[in-house]
Amino acid sequence: MMKVSFRYFIPALLLSVFFSLCSTSTLSQTIAVKRDTLPAFHLQLTDSSFYISNQPTSQRYIALIYFSPDCGHCIDLTEELIGKADSISNTLILMAAYKPLDELRAFSQRFQLNRFPFIRLGQDISYAIVPYYRIAYTPLVALYGPDRQLVGFWRSPEQPFRLQEFLQIIQTK
Repeated sequence: MMKVSFRYFIPALLLSVFFSLCSTSTLSQTIAVKRDTLPAFHLQLTDSSFYISNQPTSQRYIALIYFSPDCGHCIDLTEELIGKADSISNTLILMAAYKPLDELRAFSQRFQLNRFPFIRLGQDISYAIVPYYRIAYTPLVALYGPDRQLVGFWRSPEQPFRLQEFLQIIQTK
């Protein structure tokens, strides 16, 4: 009786381990490749208009910032960017969150972000950004070049945003 059950159990176990390894390998490769290009997403902006990630832009770079309006690091990052507004105007700054629009409008008003035509703030209505980057903490900053290929990446807490690195990339490439 024991031989009969092991005859089917061992091959079934080996097959399940094999398929598990194959799917894990494919998944990790997919995630690694995905980060190299700007993801597909939709934002509902604070003025109730929409931004779709494949829209053409006149700016040379696109910085996707996933943030939370009540995150201290996100507030600091926003203040840093506003302080260097003249240096970053060649970059479309897309600030995305999954918070209600009222909270995002209050955040935008607090920092008077409507003064900066290159900054757009909105709700990730497609909920595509969080799973794409596997976001666990905010802020996350992904910087894409003119070809929408990744040129810089900062993810808190393992690699916090560094304004000098960001500026160096957008000013030298």
